[in-house]
Amino acid sequence: MTREERLARMRGWRAVNRDKERARVVKWQAAHPEKVRANMAKWRAANPEKARAGTANWCAANRDKDRARKKKYRLSKPEKWRAYCAARRARKIAATPAWADAELIADMYAEAEYQQMHVDHIVPLRSKFVCGLHWEGNLQLLAMNQNLSKGNRLWPGQ
Repeated sequence: MTREERLARMRGWRAVNRDKERARVVKWQAAHPEKVRANMAKWRAANPEKARAGTANWCAANRDKDRARKKKYRLSKPEKWRAYCAARRARKIAATPAWADAELIADMYAEAEYQQMHVDHIVPLRSKFVCGLHWEGNLQLLAMNQNLSKGNRLWPGQ
């Protein structure tokens, strides 16, 4: 029997015995969590785009679970959350040019709070491609879901 024939036979058996095979895999994974973690880390390093897309798909399909997970992390590690917020404030201050109109920026944030919207940086303050400035011309009002889905990945005009 050739290798291809053995593989075809194995695929056929797995298709017929899908539940048995799944139970076997789950049992093995439970017995070897460190190997599963190592294999997943290796796969993510080799396939970063697929890993990001898979995570984004899971988050989109499980919004409530994702929010609960993030909230649990934020509450369990308040010092890390405060450090993250402080770093973002510092980036904003560092990205604010001297000629920016602080009054217009404050008005934009007040309007966003009044309309229950988010203030979005059109060109992100921090991105792989470019870092924008924190000034009134780079700000826009967006609905919460639009701003959160945009993240820091989109470039103006995309």
